Amino acid sequence: MMQTATSRYAHMTREELIEALEHHDQTLQSIYNTVHLSNKKMAPGEKLFWIGARCVLAGELPNEHGLVRLPTDKVAEFIGMSESSASRYASDVIERYEATKVPVPYTTKKGQDRILTYIDKSDPVWNEPWAVNLTEEKERTINGNGKYCEHCKTYNLQVKTQRLTYQEIQECECCGYKKVSAILTDKDKLDPMEYIPEKKGPQAGEPFAGEEKGLGICIPYDPLTQAHAEAEEKKVSRLESLSLESWLAQRIGHGQVIVSTGNLEEPKYITKPAGYTPDLAAYLQGKLNHLYGSRPALPNGTTYLLGFDLDAPELDKKHRYMMFRLALAGIASAYWKRRPGRGHLEVYTDAPVDRRAFYAHLLRICPDLAAIPECFPVGSDQNTGGADRADFGYSWPLWYRIDDQVYECAADFMFPDRPGELVSSPGIKSDRAGLAYLIAQTITPASLIPALPAPEQVAPQEDGGVLVDKPLEVQPSGPYSDADDLAPVVLAAINERLTWEDIAALCGGLHRDRFRSPTHDEDKPSVVIRGKYASDFGRTPSGRPETRDKFGWWCAARGLDQTAELNRLITEYKHKGQVAS
Repeated sequence: MMQTATSRYAHMTREELIEALEHHDQTLQSIYNTVHLSNKKMAPGEKLFWIGARCVLAGELPNEHGLVRLPTDKVAEFIGMSESSASRYASDVIERYEATKVPVPYTTKKGQDRILTYIDKSDPVWNEPWAVNLTEEKERTINGNGKYCEHCKTYNLQVKTQRLTYQEIQECECCGYKKVSAILTDKDKLDPMEYIPEKKGPQAGEPFAGEEKGLGICIPYDPLTQAHAEAEEKKVSRLESLSLESWLAQRIGHGQVIVSTGNLEEPKYITKPAGYTPDLAAYLQGKLNHLYGSRPALPNGTTYLLGFDLDAPELDKKHRYMMFRLALAGIASAYWKRRPGRGHLEVYTDAPVDRRAFYAHLLRICPDLAAIPECFPVGSDQNTGGADRADFGYSWPLWYRIDDQVYECAADFMFPDRPGELVSSPGIKSDRAGLAYLIAQTITPASLIPALPAPEQVAPQEDGGVLVDKPLEVQPSGPYSDADDLAPVVLAAINERLTWEDIAALCGGLHRDRFRSPTHDEDKPSVVIRGKYASDFGRTPSGRPETRDKFGWWCAARGLDQTAELNRLITEYKHKGQVAS
């Protein structure tokens, strides 16, 4: 008889599942950030050791001094490494990051003397090694770490040594066996020389033929299969036709243009008069009084871009991971670096798309984006009073201003064909041609953004239910006096007649005990029914859970003012009822 495997998540509550998913996501981010550390900070073997240590240390209990044992034997077994290698990597990492290391003598049950290593798990290296700024003296030496090349003016000069005599040392990391050779001599000596490669002419497929490439930028593109040919042809056409002026013009959207004042406090921007046309050439040159912003939403609710304002260091640290998630789903992105610990994450399309569908699609790909309260031209937070960000100005990305100083914005880019790999540009002043090429590669086909799903159609109830396409009516239940307060009477009658199925029908249908909120966009229903009331636990305009009765949610779903609608029903109730003498 076939047995069905039981999921280890099946018994969990909703809160436990959320906690487990958040823990898994945190682990994934830690591993991702460590793997992408520069080899100057951690060798590949040290990264593998750190990942194993992170998992094993979670089960170690602290001693009376708050320190925990670093069990290199368990770490080695966990990652399939020899214990001697794990011990060596542990020592190197601890020394380089200046972490706590306390040797503690220990005697085994067999009487053998050992030295155990105790560490402090609160040291940065065991939590966020990617956030530690190592001094140059502490970095690993890798072929000179790239010295300055007088010929091409880059820091890619690698130093190698030619030794005329040497000894070969063979050592087994597993058992400690060692063999040393006699002194050996190279037979072929190299004469002193300097080799300067010939400069090649423009090659087919190079990004900017006939122009100098920017520092640190190398963007080859090689389609993986023949199926990419059509997309490649379109991209090449876009690379040839894109101008920064036309790309900036797509940001203007609607409404009035804003200009930066350079103030870090309000007012950060001033609004130009209606009809003002920004001087795009002056902006591209970084002119002090021409650092613009605009409202990117077009009048019909579409947009060429979404911009996420990562204005806190904890958000800024996650930008690479967010770009990685987008790239895995075929979405390229750019991250414009502004003041330290701040930046703008932007996604572009080659044709206008519905801004809410655009936002919903990116959140499905990378839920972490929902933690960013300011997204233009979609989203709302405490800074907007619950208003739609379509009417809020958003600064342009190439420059930022502090007082009377203008600074170019460096940028990171990530592309679907190389997820996880950041391609950096120093900015428009340092490398305009290279930056334009990167922006052109970042533009996503609008066809990849799916439309919002149509609301589910629910048939109206026949036995006392409410017809969703007709105004709400309340029949009087008896005589009343004009002096009576009819609001509670009418409200009770409305709530008694309405059903949660009626309200959910206006919001895409009922999903067990919840439905989608009519006050904000969301992929999953966030309004939970609790008896006579329902509470919205999603991204509400106020930023807090919102609770309403049936009448309140019915008005919200129909876009009606609740007070005005109640007054209308009270008047209708009076008109239909009998007035007591």
